[in-house]
Amino acid sequence: MNEEDSDINVILKNAADGDKEAFEFLYETYNPKLIKIAQMYVRKDAEDIIQNIWTKIYCGKTVLASIVNFDTWIFFVVKNHCMDFLRKHNKLNQQYHSISYEQSEEYINSLVQDDSLLERLVERQSYESLCEKITNLKEIYSLPVILHYFKGLKQAEIAKFLGISVSALKWRLNAAKILLKKSILKDLKGDN
Repeated sequence: MNEEDSDINVILKNAADGDKEAFEFLYETYNPKLIKIAQMYVRKDAEDIIQNIWTKIYCGKTVLASIVNFDTWIFFVVKNHCMDFLRKHNKLNQQYHSISYEQSEEYINSLVQDDSLLERLVERQSYESLCEKITNLKEIYSLPVILHYFKGLKQAEIAKFLGISVSALKWRLNAAKILLKKSILKDLKGDN
């Protein structure tokens, strides 16, 4: 355990014990990041969802002392609340519409270097199809793809946020590329 992990554990314990300054520190440190993450899922409703999460955390703050990796835990709390919101409001199929067509085309370019294949991809693969393929990936692959390629976060930032090493993140990104490429190629072969 490094010093940073030790510090956050002390802050979590203090917040769990009712230390308002420790809780405010958590809020001020994490709130902006959590809103950005929630916006990837729900856009306009992100701030409301995050505020509800903080309220629930504060009401059940004794749990904070038992959390081993706060970054990972809070990410899953945000993701789960956003997914619940999307299911409740029937917006699940629209969750990735914040990815522009240019971003999806740029990503396809990074996947495939063959110009003739790229032309076929652009002709046959729509923006919605690419987004659907990304959402159909397991979350351990889709989230790094979205954060890195579409939201422009650096690999080190994503790795720290997910609580994994940079090399593990690179592996996940590469695996996602392979899975997406196979899926796209399968569709192209099926069209012929």
